[in-house]
Amino acid sequence: MLGAEISEDRTSTPELREILNYVAAAEYAYEWVGERRRITRGFICELHGILMRDLNIDASTAGQIRDIQVEIGAGGRIRDARFVPPPPGHELETGMTDLLKWINRPGRQAASVVVDSALAHYQFEMLHPFNDGNGRIGRLLIVLQLLASGVLRAPLFAVSPWFEARRAQYQDELQHMSVNVDVDRWMSFFCEALRAQAEAMSGRSPISSRSAKRSWRRCAEGTPQHRCRHRR
Repeated sequence: MLGAEISEDRTSTPELREILNYVAAAEYAYEWVGERRRITRGFICELHGILMRDLNIDASTAGQIRDIQVEIGAGGRIRDARFVPPPPGHELETGMTDLLKWINRPGRQAASVVVDSALAHYQFEMLHPFNDGNGRIGRLLIVLQLLASGVLRAPLFAVSPWFEARRAQYQDELQHMSVNVDVDRWMSFFCEALRAQAEAMSGRSPISSRSAKRSWRRCAEGTPQHRCRHRR
């Protein structure tokens, strides 16, 4: 892939290093899922460590669940935050444990994988388990779930470009889901992302947002929940 043609010199630009790190993390993740291994906390932390390697952040936080409070859209002031994820410690740790148990639960139906990945992605982003890089890890997990389920046979699919092109709307939809628990609206937005990317890459889409929405209530039963604080 891309990394084979580009020098790994540590003097490369931060932007190039970020791309190389993502490629390395994705390749490691695809190999992991290809070996039919479970998505675990340790695995996700390894991905984060690879993703943040040699970037201009505190190296001690790479690959580590955060131990500080973070906020979204506050400019460093929690009282002005648009969204405040759960604090570090018991609430965050319990949320991660519950999410991973749900992702790896036995008896999952192949037909529910789109719903599963939509709800898991939402929950991961609400937990915001790392100081930085949560969006990249969370969107990579979407593809990993589709691969693990057999919906994708090869890692030739990405949703990040679609979400990044609609970054403000993506953040609005996550917050709307969190505040209003409007699963139909979140599923419509998420499935549109998958459909559009599938069509862009293959000329046709195997994903039906309508059928996914019809099944979400059954498939989402037992979805881990946690309470987060919001600023309307």
